[in-house]
Order: sequence, then structure tokens, then C-alpha cells
Amino acid sequence: DTDATGNDRVYDFASGGIIDIGSFELQQDATFEGCPVTNEDKILFVKKGESGTGANWADALGELRDALALFEDETCTTEDVEEIWVTGGTYLPTDDSGDREATFLMPGVDIYGGFEGDETNKNQRDVESNVSILSGEINDDSNLSGNSYHVVTSMDESSGFLSDFTITGGNANASTDPHDRGGGLFASNGGISMLNVLFENNFAETAGGGAWVIETESRIGAQHPAFVRTAFRNNESGAIGGGLALRDAESRITSVTFENNRAGLWGGGLNTHASDAVLKNVMFIDNSADSEGGGLFIEISSPELINVLITGNDAEYGGGLANAVQATPELKNVTISGNQTTSGNGGGIYNRDESAPTLLNSIVSGNTAGGSGTGNEVWNSSNSTAELNYSLYGNGTGDIVDGDGVTTNNSITSAP
Repeated sequence: DTDATGNDRVYDFASGGIIDIGSFELQQDATFEGCPVTNEDKILFVKKGESGTGANWADALGELRDALALFEDETCTTEDVEEIWVTGGTYLPTDDSGDREATFLMPGVDIYGGFEGDETNKNQRDVESNVSILSGEINDDSNLSGNSYHVVTSMDESSGFLSDFTITGGNANASTDPHDRGGGLFASNGGISMLNVLFENNFAETAGGGAWVIETESRIGAQHPAFVRTAFRNNESGAIGGGLALRDAESRITSVTFENNRAGLWGGGLNTHASDAVLKNVMFIDNSADSEGGGLFIEISSPELINVLITGNDAEYGGGLANAVQATPELKNVTISGNQTTSGNGGGIYNRDESAPTLLNSIVSGNTAGGSGTGNEVWNSSNSTAELNYSLYGNGTGDIVDGDGVTTNNSITSAP
């Protein structure tokens, strides 16, 4: 058959040419250079095990790393592509088992997981049945040894969304920066936002077993990294921030759970340093730190905590929350209960070095300072204070150590 101009209807049939839709056949090789995305929705498609170009589900790329490579070599740009759709399956950043620096580098577009491979709308996904996993397990030995230093990396201010993925198996176990922090996510001045993401079983030698976020440049008006409906579970750091570590970062953390994370020093679930983050609807459950802040450790920061639960956490000092070095967090509708120290002070809250938390409509009760520790509920160093407004707090023997003062306004010591 021929087209309207007399050219063969299938151009270069031997090389896999296809029939165009229209009167005129495209006179071009079947394999040609250029971004494969031609759909008006600007979507690139990835389906595990396929070997196409990414133009649609029937011609999908087989690996997420192949899609990201199109941006790295500038075959595609953010003008060509706005979204990447990824089916369920486990994806590795490289097929080289020795390339520990390999990572999924966010390209500035939104990446969505959880597809079956035939959807025409994101709302059609069944993300529970089609779990998309980004794994650092590049050497296939079923342990962290030899895994990628960072599973995901965000270095671009407009890194985009990463939605509906599990991030696991990152092992930032080097002795120097950057490969000693951010096992699951390493974000340096990157504007990435996480939505419905699970960080699980990642490790960092120094900071941020699950994720490390640092903002070192002026970020006025910039997109700050955000975590929404996300969970940090079973991550570990040798020093700070078993789940998440923030440095000079104003991240927004909303509807997030920190559970069973561990830090060798400070902040089992979360560590903030010079970071005025905002936490809303967050839970810290069963996290631990060998030194301070089983649930979270706040240093030189003034974060805002709203509707937060801190329970079941433990540390040597500050089982639930530890504040240090002029930390001035504001806690609103926060419950701190059921936390403990192993042997030190401040079962619920531990304040040192001119720290001064303020609590409103909150509960600090049922915590325990273990061993020879004091201050079951609140412990202040001689130069630190705490203010409780319209709150419920334990005030039995050994519950409160005033330090430089514990101020209570319209607060009660037993349930009404």
C-alpha cells in the first residue's frame, strides 16, 4: 500500500516501521533521535520489563533510570515532559552492581508510581496492588552492604513531586560528606516534594538515615522540600536523624509518621538544626536515640508543631523531645505521653542551653525518667525554661525540674 503521495505506507518495514495515522507516511527511520513524548499531556511512560521509547504504555520504557537518562543527556527537557508514570515493580538506579554513586536524580518533573500499565488517568491507579519501589539494592545480596549511597537525589530547585513510591535500601555509610548522609534521599537545595512515600530500611553514617535535607543558599521565594502523607520506618543513622535530618531547611512536614527509627546520638525520628520547619498532623512512635531526643531533637531552631503525637519513644535524655542550644519550638495541640529515658533526665521533654519551648492546648503526662534520671515530664537545665498554656501536665513528685522556670497559665495537672 502507498500513501497519498505514492510512498510506501510502512516506511522502512524491515527496521520495524509503523503505519502513520493520516494521508501521508512519515519518511523517517523508525529509530530517530529526539524526545519520544508526543502526547499533549506531556507524559513519559515506564513499564517494568518493557523496552520501548516511553511514548505511551504500549511503547513504554522498561526502567525509571532510562527515563531519567533522557533528561541527563538533554534528549528531553521539562518543556517536553511534565510527568513520568511508572508501573509497580522494583527499580534500581543502575545495572552496574559496583556503582554505589548511582542514584535516581530528580529531573524537575513529577513522577508518579502505582500504575498497572493501562491507565489513562492518575485517579485510575490502584497503588496498593501496584507498589513501585526505588531500591538501592544494586548488588542483589539482600543486605545494605554495597548498596547505593543515596537512592534518590534532589539538587534542582524545581525537582518536582515524587508520589506513591517506596524508597528503600540506601546505604550512605561513607566517612565523608556527601556519601555519609541521606541514605534514602539526599536533597541539597532541591525543591523536591514527597507525596505518599515510604522511607524504609535506609542507613546513613552521619545524618538522615531516611532523608537528609540541607539548604545552603538563599532560598527566599524558593520551593522548600516538603513531605506529605509520608512515612519514615525502620531507618537508622549512626549520629543524627534516624528518620529525617534537616539543616538550614524550612521543610513542610504534613501527615507524616516517624516509626521505629534510630539515631546513634540525637533525634531518633527527626533532627532539626537551624531549621524552622512546620509539622502538622505528625506522629512520632517508638523511635530511639542513644543520647538525646528519642522522638525528635531540636537545635538552634524555632519549628512549629501542630496536632502532633509523641509516644513510645526513648533516649538517654529527652525520651520524647529534646531541645538544645536556644531552641524555641512552638507546640500546639501536641500530646507527649508514654515516652521514657533509659537513665537520664526528661522523660517527656528535655531542655538545655537556653532553650525555651512554648506549649498551647497540649498534654505532657505519663512519661518516665528512668534510672537515676529526674523530670518525668519536663526537665530544664539551669538556663532553660518552658511555658505551658491551657495544657495538661503531670506534676507529681519528680515530674517537673524547673531549671530557670516552668510557667503554667490556665493549665491543669489532672484530667477534668
